Amino acid sequence: MRNLIINLIKLGLTFLVFLVIFKRVSFPSLIEILQGVKFIYFIPTFLLSLAFTILKIYKWHLLLKIS
Repeated sequence: MRNLIINLIKLGLTFLVFLVIFKRVSFPSLIEILQGVKFIYFIPTFLLSLAFTILKIYKWHLLLKIS
């Protein structure tokens, strides 16, 4: 029961944070900014993120295999 209350409080706080963020952000200006972004810079970032995720998976595989 205690975990349920804690999770509901976390969910409520998350909802409030998103509500404040979305009220302050102008969506037309956000779309304008995203249209000016060079997505070629996201390719190395995506590949590095994927590599780190694969390394984390492999690390846990090795740790679970040992125990």
